[in-house]
Formats: sequence, C-alpha cells, structure tokens
Amino acid sequence: SIVNLLYASPIWRNEAGELPQLDVQNEVSLVELGEAMHLSLATASNLAAMLTAEATTRSILHLSLHCADNGQVLLLEDATGGAHAFSLEDLQALLKATNGASRLQLVFLNACCSDLAGQIFLEA
Repeated sequence: SIVNLLYASPIWRNEAGELPQLDVQNEVSLVELGEAMHLSLATASNLAAMLTAEATTRSILHLSLHCADNGQVLLLEDATGGAHAFSLEDLQALLKATNGASRLQLVFLNACCSDLAGQIFLEA
C-alpha cells in the first residue's frame, strides 16, 4: 500500500488568534512504516488528484491539518500558503464525484474535531 500523507498548516488568524504550525517533519518520521509514502500539501486539487489516481492497490490517506467551526471545515492550503476552508459538504461532493473512497484502504485524520469528517469518509 502507498501512504499518501497530505498536510496543511496554513497561515490563519481569527478572533481566537493564530493557528499553531504543525510539525510535519516529526509526523513523517513517525508515520514511516516501510511502506511507500507520498508527501504533499493538502490542497483541494492534490486531494482530488489522489482520489482519482490510477492504482493497482487501495491506498492509505493520512491527513494532517487543522479544522475550524467545530469540525465543519477542514483547513486546507491554497496556492499561496493561506487557508482554504474546505467544508464537509465539499468533502462529501468530492468523494461522491470521484468515487474516491473505494480507492482507500484506510483513512487517518490527524486533526482536532475531525469526527464529522471521519463520518463523511465512512459514509462515502
């Protein structure tokens, strides 16, 4: 299996303050299991590309990112390193349009308040 580790640690500030940067290098070192790994930014286009990629086996999706609005939004990155608010409805539509969940052996969400997003993957 291929581990697709997509990470997002965008520049984001709201009334509560700035989001802390994720320690992606440490996470990569912990995830390495002797499996093939593909590391990339968690952008909407990279997520879509991963979900539609031709594969001979099902892959593992490891998402490392922040959530907002009590888990209603995944904070992906945009082309300039800023936050791209990706709603659960966006995720659900992407999984339906790509039939991407059928290509996944395992999904690991490393994010606070990610139980709702996890449910979207389960139902896809």
